[in-house]
Amino acid sequence: NAELEAWSFINHISLLYFYGVVKALREKELNGKYSPEDILSIGKNIYCVREHYYSKDTRLSEIPKKDQELLETLGVKLVQ
Repeated sequence: NAELEAWSFINHISLLYFYGVVKALREKELNGKYSPEDILSIGKNIYCVREHYYSKDTRLSEIPKKDQELLETLGVKLVQ
């Protein structure tokens, strides 16, 4: 039962985020140009990078300017 509850919770959170992307695309009238899958694939390429192995300082990986502008248009604020 605990596994099913955990799966249901994660699935619910995932759907909330997915439909948040759908809503943002519709509000900005970009749903004809981009699909939610396009936006999620952009997000899959963003990750934290440590400059040195022993360093605790992290930064975001490089993001193409076009992708960064699209995310900002949709209201996604990335701190760099």
